[in-house]
Amino acid sequence: MCFVCLIIGSTGSWSAVQGKEQRPTISAGERAEIAWQVQNVMSKHAYYKQVNLHCEEMADIWVKENGLYDKTATWTSKYGVEIGLAQIKLNYCTACEDDKKKKLEEVSKTYPAIKNSSENIGIGYMYFMHTNLTPVIEVAGDGKTAKGIWYSIGLSVTPNFEANGKTTIRSNWQPEKYAVDFVKEDGEWKIWHFINLFEPGPTEGTQEFNMEMVKAHGTLGVVPGEQAPTGMGIVHYVTKELPGLYSWSPTTVPQIFPKFPEPYYTFSETFSY
Repeated sequence: MCFVCLIIGSTGSWSAVQGKEQRPTISAGERAEIAWQVQNVMSKHAYYKQVNLHCEEMADIWVKENGLYDKTATWTSKYGVEIGLAQIKLNYCTACEDDKKKKLEEVSKTYPAIKNSSENIGIGYMYFMHTNLTPVIEVAGDGKTAKGIWYSIGLSVTPNFEANGKTTIRSNWQPEKYAVDFVKEDGEWKIWHFINLFEPGPTEGTQEFNMEMVKAHGTLGVVPGEQAPTGMGIVHYVTKELPGLYSWSPTTVPQIFPKFPEPYYTFSETFSY
């Protein structure tokens, strides 16, 4: 109830734009309903990610292949920008499936009772949990697109199957930020542009701050086009120059990034995530 109230209550800023432009706009109730639908899409992403059903996720909540928005779909991370649904699918879907098959092969060697067969794909792969928090959502006045940003407090659990038959478990905090453009395609809300950024996570004790890495690679500490970590279902990145991404550093001025979505009428009149 409170979320709906916030969405409806925020429409005053849009009313000024509407009054100036004198263009037909969707109602406050329609905007509130769309905001809920967009929130559901992001929640589905979290559930799919938890069990590594990346291919199923893309088929369900991303813009469709060979559709109007196929070539302009993007995925941005600190490793670069994927342009086009085919490139995103290669890394997020296809490579992930290959990784899961390799991991199952390791599992079956350590635990012979677990057969290396298609019905067991997914066993032994990483476990993720992401909780999408603090949404800030803006819906276009024409009702055709929407934008939102989220924090995500998450964790990952990674098993390691050793040659001696032992299995170890490594877990990590995974704080992230999301910024997403959504578009209504064939009557359903879909992910169009997706920014996924990891943030500094809590650790035990202290660790040395590497200023030289910051000078060489920026606050993100990676080189554009650098190979992403193995086991993430990622082959390679960067099909265009990285945008001005910001991540916290003890030597930089804090800023809100990604920036807030702003009231807008149609997508051509706003910025793209």
